Amino acid sequence: MKKILVPTDGSPLGDYAYNLAHQIAEKVQADIEILSIVPAPPDSFFDMNGEIKSDEGEDLSHLLEQKEKLEREINDWAKEKKDITQIRVKIGRVDEDIVQYATERKADLIVMGTGGATGVDEWIRSTHAAHIVRTSPVPVLTLKCDRSLVSISHLLLVGGFDKPEEMDLKMVRVLQQAFHSTIHLLRINTPGDFETNRNITSNMTDFVTANQLENVEMHVYCEETIEKGIENFCKDSHIDFVLMGTHQRKGLSRLFKKSISENVVNHVWQPIMTFHVH
Repeated sequence: MKKILVPTDGSPLGDYAYNLAHQIAEKVQADIEILSIVPAPPDSFFDMNGEIKSDEGEDLSHLLEQKEKLEREINDWAKEKKDITQIRVKIGRVDEDIVQYATERKADLIVMGTGGATGVDEWIRSTHAAHIVRTSPVPVLTLKCDRSLVSISHLLLVGGFDKPEEMDLKMVRVLQQAFHSTIHLLRINTPGDFETNRNITSNMTDFVTANQLENVEMHVYCEETIEKGIENFCKDSHIDFVLMGTHQRKGLSRLFKKSISENVVNHVWQPIMTFHVH
């Protein structure tokens, strides 16, 4: 991992996102880039470089003033923070610009705050986080509160494990190696999707072998829904991060559907890292 993107407007959840990003960056020797966006009106026009342009003499002075103010605030906010190598402030569309910037800058991870009642919630609401989780080719780590003291010792990887296969778990391995973590594999048994412990354990064992995982513990949890299962398992266990893939077509797909990932992002209090399963 070389580059972490933190989208923020400099308010409290932005601090939480930076603190967690910094904790990871220190371990893996990555740079942190900051992106802050003044939301543009829905009918705005942009040039090929993604910069807003006026339409038939439209007055953009108010937006430009907001941008200048935000630039001053973000630069002040970042002064005492380590590992930040670049700051970009622009007028744009929050969802699309975060994903585009992360892609163009070849970021390895997006870390962002979401939810809550104040601060950055006015800019990055749960709908923004859900859109970014759904569309970003870059892994997204979301959090709702201060996790600066999290140990990152226990990583929860949720799946169906009904068709063991090799997956792209690069980011999972990076976190595990950096923090010497235990990976917990979790299968949620629901009334409409039940499998025996014997079969689940066998499939999980094959999954561990196929993906050359180490320091792994296996769990089966029964609950009414997958989302409730993840939420309650986290409450009952000492889980630091929840890891979920977002591929819909093969292997672990039926427990890795994007709608489930988005619901978990919105309702589980642990930091959630979503990543595309190839």
